[in-house]
Amino acid sequence: EESPNCPPNRNGARDGIKLLLEKLEELLDREKYPRILFEAPTGYGKSTSIPLLFTLGLRRVIHVLPLRAIIDGLVRRFARCLKSVKLGYQMMGHVDAPINKSPFFASDYVISTLDSFILNLYRGNVAEKDLGHFETPRAFIMSSLVVLDEIHLPFQSGDPILSQVVEDLTLVSDIMRIPMIFMTATFPNGLVNRLNRHAKMDIIRVNEEVDDEFFERAKSVNWSYEQVEEPLEKSIELAESGLRVLRITKTVNEAINEYIQLRRLMDDVVLIHGRMTPSDRAQYLRRIREAKIAVGTSAIEAGLDVSFDVLVTDETGPESMVQRCGRVCRQSKCDEAKVFIRIKSEKGKHQLKFLKDKNINMKIKYGENGYGLYLNKFYEEKNTIVDRLRHKSLLLSPPFHDVLWSLYNYGCAVVRNDLLIPVLPSGRDLNEVFPLNLKFLAKHPDLLFWKNDCLGVVGKGIKESRMWCGKDNDVDLLRIDRSKFGKCYYMAKILMEYRIDALVLRRDAYEDGLGIRIMG
Repeated sequence: EESPNCPPNRNGARDGIKLLLEKLEELLDREKYPRILFEAPTGYGKSTSIPLLFTLGLRRVIHVLPLRAIIDGLVRRFARCLKSVKLGYQMMGHVDAPINKSPFFASDYVISTLDSFILNLYRGNVAEKDLGHFETPRAFIMSSLVVLDEIHLPFQSGDPILSQVVEDLTLVSDIMRIPMIFMTATFPNGLVNRLNRHAKMDIIRVNEEVDDEFFERAKSVNWSYEQVEEPLEKSIELAESGLRVLRITKTVNEAINEYIQLRRLMDDVVLIHGRMTPSDRAQYLRRIREAKIAVGTSAIEAGLDVSFDVLVTDETGPESMVQRCGRVCRQSKCDEAKVFIRIKSEKGKHQLKFLKDKNINMKIKYGENGYGLYLNKFYEEKNTIVDRLRHKSLLLSPPFHDVLWSLYNYGCAVVRNDLLIPVLPSGRDLNEVFPLNLKFLAKHPDLLFWKNDCLGVVGKGIKESRMWCGKDNDVDLLRIDRSKFGKCYYMAKILMEYRIDALVLRRDAYEDGLGIRIMG
């Protein structure tokens, strides 16, 4: 389970964290609205130090993260030790902890997904599907300090809407006077320039001059990179030699299949990916510190405060590679950090050669062998196709409903170029809801509970509707135009009009302990 230790007091914090707090205090004392880009290496304790912001006398902090797995870990960690601050969270799905959701962002310290934060900021109101009272959560946002954590992930997603929305937050901060901190370990120079071009930011970089103790320890680790043809066999070999292995695959199916094979050989194996229920994810997170092998997808690569001896990974982009390597030699003292990469492309070969030739140290960004060289060498500027005026209209122009529906019709969703759909395994309670992308469901509609043209749903506005088809094994059925299933505008309208909490999965679509696996 996550470490029970809460953040140290301000005097016990790392030097880079102290520098951030001092800069914030200076700007707030001058009645400025801070916009800070805070760069610190992986394993520096950025995410777990956020509660120290309350030592500055702040009333509210909203901590925004792009991955549900990180939120799950932080909420359960802070639930045990934060007593003087009212903690809440907001995301699609639930956390296995005695902490309530805070959809209006009214708690002192709210940990939220990026999607929920953006919808509340742009007056979508995640608390009420009829879109009422939309200024309430935005009022709480405007009276909070907002921390945008692991901010590199939206840019490496390849989604032009998501990356543009995040880029525009510097402009939003300036227009609405919302103090914001952007935190990352893996921003290449090109992304720093993108964020800084709309509204000037103060940039704090944690380097050797700021925290020589951390970097002296980081320098002592020797990094080695090797190509591997059979990552599963290599993972088994390494685990049997006594090393703790992090194995990251490209797809969910690969992760599940490798996990099944590993479980036949050993017990101490865990599985983490994005297509599983909160309870399944929580039981693996509780066991991850003792696991010989953790198998997962990109859902495990950022923000997870756990250390492994070796990484076995499929090739990926430079930002992801740095984050994955950040789970190696994270807490334990080690002399060597080993990385094995399965290469599938010429680009992957070039990246591996660069890592080996330059002897890149994944704990140090700057210097002759810092990972900043790697990030900048392989950074690719992704074109954005989004009209920034659309997002300004969300902030400033009534009527909001018309603007929102035009966005659903034009670009699928407000936050990203897809719609997140809440789904629920058949027979489970609503605490087991988790999101799937609409594009994924449109490709695999048979995962859902269908009876002719009626779809199994859970919601409060079903039975009163003329589209209600009755029940099948206690599952409410709603008549759906199957020719429009998968269309963003249609599905968004269905979810909101009938106040649907989740679409129900077919009974055999979800495998306990494994999640959703696509057969064939």
